[in-house]
Amino acid sequence: MDKHINPAEKPLRALLQVEYHVLCQYVSIAEQENNALAESDPDTITALAEQKLAMLQELSLARRATKHELGEPISAANLGQRLDAAGPGARDLFELIIAKAREAMEINRITARLVAHQTRRLEQRRAALSGIPLDTSGGYGVTGFRDLTGGYGTIGHA
Repeated sequence: MDKHINPAEKPLRALLQVEYHVLCQYVSIAEQENNALAESDPDTITALAEQKLAMLQELSLARRATKHELGEPISAANLGQRLDAAGPGARDLFELIIAKAREAMEINRITARLVAHQTRRLEQRRAALSGIPLDTSGGYGVTGFRDLTGGYGTIGHA
């Protein structure tokens, strides 16, 4: 008998709830961090980055516990059976986790663009203060996206 199968399956649903709750907190902190990055607020950025790191560690622990309870690696068919057996709403909760994880990835992409923008601003300030001309070849266009063709304002890679 599989050691990961629990007849009541309640621990799986509880673990999914914990994972979703932590993921929601992570997304909220990441959004706040992006706002602080956009406003160039270094103290808030630092505090939120520390909170985000703590949430990431908590999320890793929650995810690891869920994986252990599921007995991963697990086939899609077995996953469906386990979610159905976990009780009402477990499958919906799992789908919410997937959607929230996608949202977190998109927010992290935005964070990367904001960090790149702040880095460029710092480079420009340093160059202006030192009198050294700034190398803008292969730089970023007005959209904030890296332009691979050399023209400004086109959307390339973030």
